[in-house]
Amino acid sequence: DYKYLFSPCLRKLKNLVHLDLGDVVVEAIPDWILELQQLEYLSFFSGFGSYPYLSVPDTFTQLPRLKTFQVNAYSFDIPADIDKMQSLEHLAIDPASKT
Repeated sequence: DYKYLFSPCLRKLKNLVHLDLGDVVVEAIPDWILELQQLEYLSFFSGFGSYPYLSVPDTFTQLPRLKTFQVNAYSFDIPADIDKMQSLEHLAIDPASKT
């Protein structure tokens, strides 16, 4: 089972600036991501097969300092109000593959 949920301990890291989960398969960005107000960089992998769709909460676009959002995903919807993210400088969305 490749299911991975963001560990609740990450929620306590209020001064976290850089979060890179590498090749850890994530099926959802948690609603509490908004609590990481200092976050400037977020990168992770959303799998395929059992978890083909990445769930992104509406609160995601309220991250005030996020400069880089990089995701390798099979499928997900870009939040409709992503254009309101004033600090976002780099958006990289790569398709997940089964290679």
